[in-house]
Amino acid sequence: MKTILSLFFLIVLSSSGQQTMPSTETPSAKQKETDACCPATTQNVAENITAESLYNLTSEWKDQFNTTRTLLSLKDRIQVLTMGYTTCQYACPRLFADMRTIEDKLDPQIQDKVSFVFVSIDPARDTPERLAQYTKENEIEDKNWTLLTGDEESVQELAVLLGIQFRKLNETDFAHSNLITVLNQEGEIIHRQPGLLSDPTATILSINRIVD
Repeated sequence: MKTILSLFFLIVLSSSGQQTMPSTETPSAKQKETDACCPATTQNVAENITAESLYNLTSEWKDQFNTTRTLLSLKDRIQVLTMGYTTCQYACPRLFADMRTIEDKLDPQIQDKVSFVFVSIDPARDTPERLAQYTKENEIEDKNWTLLTGDEESVQELAVLLGIQFRKLNETDFAHSNLITVLNQEGEIIHRQPGLLSDPTATILSINRIVD
């Protein structure tokens, strides 16, 4: 199923003839009706997951603690998510800084309801051990931060659904979109913050609107 989904969304993207960054606007109700993420499984229906939720994906990932998990494990918390790779020297450290800025600007009572996720686009080198090392290098000790690595097919599938483009330049470097995405508690995309060192005001407002 993952292969079919990935091919479908790649065809849709390529048919547009453009490679633009996704809009920062919240998807409209009409879009939600017509642009379902993926077929809901029986398990996920029981979890009250809508068709637009990324948590319908059944791919398995490893986190920085070498724990196997699915995206459904992120449910019930607001997630601020980006994709990159740990050996990135320019964009990814700035994406991390942007996510920390978002975290720091949230009210303390809201911080406890928000988590931050970094998904690697370089699974060959970003092993769980490497992710654990990366958290130490970036002084990430907060339980609200999750770093994930998966197989290439799962990474490509998630990137397509998030609107993130990337390609390998050489043995060590990638070109990739600089995009931070906010997911609500059910795994639906509610906001996108493109670029580096962007003003986080709209992102913070999108989070504040959906806090229980």
